[in-house]
Amino acid sequence: MPFTLDQNVSGAAAAPQPVAQVSNTSIAAGVVGSLLDVGASFASAQTTPAKATQSDRDSATFKTELRNAQQDKSKGMSTEDLALKYGSVFATLSMNDEEKALVIQTIGTDPYIVPKQAPSLVDIKIDQFNQNSAAFQAGYIQQELEKAKANGETISNEVAAQRAVETYSAFQVATNAGTLQGNIDWNTGYDQNIKTLDSFTATVSAALRVEQAGGNFDIRSLQQMRDAFVLLKSQPAFQKPAGQEAQERWEIMKGRLDAIDATFEALQDYDMKGATEAATTLMAQIALKDGSSPLAALAFKDPRFMSQIAANATDDLKAAIASDYTPETVDYKSLNPDPVVLELMGVSPSGAALSGDNGAVPVPPADVVFPPEVAAAFSERNLVRQARSMTYHSGVIQSLPKNGLTTPEAVNAYASSVTSLSYSLTQNDQQSTKYMDSLFSNNNLNSLAALEAAGGESGRIAANLRAQMGAALQHNQALFGRIAAGRVQTIPGIGIDKETGKFVLTNTDDPVFQQLAAVASTYYGGDFEAMWKEGASARTLLKNRLASQGKIQFDTQSYSDFEAATEVLNSALWRGMSRRYSQVAGIPARLKFFKDSASKLKVDLGEGPDEAITVSETTNAGIPSGTKDSPLLPKNAEAFSLVNVGEYYIDPADGMLYVK
Repeated sequence: MPFTLDQNVSGAAAAPQPVAQVSNTSIAAGVVGSLLDVGASFASAQTTPAKATQSDRDSATFKTELRNAQQDKSKGMSTEDLALKYGSVFATLSMNDEEKALVIQTIGTDPYIVPKQAPSLVDIKIDQFNQNSAAFQAGYIQQELEKAKANGETISNEVAAQRAVETYSAFQVATNAGTLQGNIDWNTGYDQNIKTLDSFTATVSAALRVEQAGGNFDIRSLQQMRDAFVLLKSQPAFQKPAGQEAQERWEIMKGRLDAIDATFEALQDYDMKGATEAATTLMAQIALKDGSSPLAALAFKDPRFMSQIAANATDDLKAAIASDYTPETVDYKSLNPDPVVLELMGVSPSGAALSGDNGAVPVPPADVVFPPEVAAAFSERNLVRQARSMTYHSGVIQSLPKNGLTTPEAVNAYASSVTSLSYSLTQNDQQSTKYMDSLFSNNNLNSLAALEAAGGESGRIAANLRAQMGAALQHNQALFGRIAAGRVQTIPGIGIDKETGKFVLTNTDDPVFQQLAAVASTYYGGDFEAMWKEGASARTLLKNRLASQGKIQFDTQSYSDFEAATEVLNSALWRGMSRRYSQVAGIPARLKFFKDSASKLKVDLGEGPDEAITVSETTNAGIPSGTKDSPLLPKNAEAFSLVNVGEYYIDPADGMLYVK
């Protein structure tokens, strides 16, 4: 007879009547009853109690239903009605001769004349799903929960379980077909068998996340998963094919197989060394995602170091590793940097700084500091993959522990992510605050300085990384500069002081601007930006501030003098200018970020965007040419009509760069 997962978990009391249609709800409930709450099922370290056997369930059902039938008979129910009501129930049970005789005596007929229901497709799917280990079942359900979350969907554990059963059933059909094809003709089954390995990897990774959530990594679950893998790769479809035709494909499959093998070995090693559950799971996810990556090499080598990374891991890094996306990366140790970069960065071949002037050096061209292999590794990315790649490498850089670059594997993982992120930040079309802040964080600059101080190979690596980070800094400063200049130059008479980094008034000829400068000088210590930030409320705020300090008193000459001196703050020009501050707020601070980062990196970025921003509109310096680096500045519709198709311009409404 077919049994639902309900019966396997809950016993006879949960079993539906054999002639009743099994609903999707009962499927889900049964799966969830067996496996979920997923976290709770793995949080307990107790051994799972043995489940009741089918004979036990049949015996319990027999006793219950026989007692019910006898009660109905004592109430006067006819034998025909008894047979109709209970015959199908007893027909599904395995009974001995004595039990069978009691049934015939009670209902007046042999229950086996009632036809038994054939197994439904739902029953078969659930039975297949139940044949997996608990770890694998939890992994499949966890994947459904994560897929739903990624799609912005909130689903219950019951729905996730239902989907897991359906997904596994479809996967099993495809896997069996691919393996059968591959056993006969290796090339024919290759595509599906690669998908099978990827699915296996994803399921193991999800199962490990479930165990981590429960706080209990069970080595027995690992062995069950490994046994399933050994059985899978014993098939000819997953072994090296004969002949040369499939060798390139075999190398791809072998990489997947080796990564899974290495992961299982490392898991056992982590368990023996008492690594934390977080480190164990993170290592497995990294290795299963790309076993040949620099971070995977570090994970295999050093459980202690991985424990520190797990403790420091950013949410972005955890999400990137847990996703099904494999980030583009370069292996720094496989690169061949141009030796001239060391000389350009003021570093000798020994890795030590050249004698003489140790000041800032100009940033070398990007095509010199990045070897050709870097561009090749990132050639196939779209915008989504580029963002994911930067999230991953930014997370690696931020998650590496302070003063942790003490092994070749740690240095290589660090350098690989710095190179990858730096290159990505020379390919973006819009300035990226988040990833620039990560690359030029104090922690990262300190790590770079530690490598530089070590000299030797570490010093040479540091010099190349400085050049690459410098290229990223220069590129993003230019991107930001165009936007900043466009926004600031749409506000007449405003610029940025190169020394203080604050907004200043640049129009010294207009009487109204002279009055504004006088107010800033008298009441704000010359800090025009502080006055501008207070906007249209500046006069009221200033008046109350001075009154509270006792510097002015109402109905006195001091108040009259204040009113006269600040009358300009009631002007239409000031009210209009006040509304524009929000469009440029933060620009000086960001320009300072670029200048400070260049100083810490000891590189010279050349002329910065503040050079253009501080130029008054009344000067004739830098006539716009309509190129991307020198966009036109149309002030009205008439001026815009003169912009030719293909020329770049700054829209005064938002300060953004456009091409007509």
